[in-house]
Amino acid sequence: MPCLKSPLIIHMTGTILTDSAVCINLSVALRALTQRLAGDSLWPGAHVRYEGAMWKSLFCLLVFSLTACGNERAMALQSAASTTGDELQCEVALSFIDNLLAEKPDRDFVFSEGLEGMPSSNPRGHWVAEDTQRRVARPPMPLLYRARKEGGRSAIQSCSSVRDRLRFQKIAFDAEAVDRAAKSKAPNNFDYNYTIIGMSLPVVSATKDGAILYSSQTSGPMNAGGYLFYLKKDRAHRWRIIASLAVAVS
Repeated sequence: MPCLKSPLIIHMTGTILTDSAVCINLSVALRALTQRLAGDSLWPGAHVRYEGAMWKSLFCLLVFSLTACGNERAMALQSAASTTGDELQCEVALSFIDNLLAEKPDRDFVFSEGLEGMPSSNPRGHWVAEDTQRRVARPPMPLLYRARKEGGRSAIQSCSSVRDRLRFQKIAFDAEAVDRAAKSKAPNNFDYNYTIIGMSLPVVSATKDGAILYSSQTSGPMNAGGYLFYLKKDRAHRWRIIASLAVAVS
């Protein structure tokens, strides 16, 4: 905006304001302008003939601040949203962990921030029910499409509540623990002493009652798999694993 380069504003702020600088120097400029317009003597040398220019500069700063500073704030919020999961997504992730631990109470786990085997295209295969292991209808296509497009973030990285739950249950999730688990040996000399779990940030349906997440599960060099899980809310409003699809198995 050309008026930001006016001698009055340069004099008050000590710089030619740019999109980023205006948010830092705006308060200085506005204070100087408003004090002078109110008859304050903190700006020596100003005369009545400059008041029109000052009003113009004040208006310029206000308009520019609404766009530049507003855009800067929006970009900051967008950046934060891209690195953190919302409350509902993290709630689904916690329910998935609860389901997993309840299913294998005698197994020791280490969680990983990685998402090995995450499918980049529509996976082939058959969805099977979690309880009967029989084939079931696939989840809604719009949700599957969004899961493929948006499901590339780690739930551990995105959800502080997930990290807190793992700490509370004394389940490690740092890179060093994953490395140690991969070097451990189970009594059969084939598997690890731990199962290494990676999990994506769930993608929740528009109706808020269904979700899909990806999980890699590695128990040994030749005992690993990647799975898509479909979760739904039950009548008690608890998230349950309904079905799964194996997308990578070794």
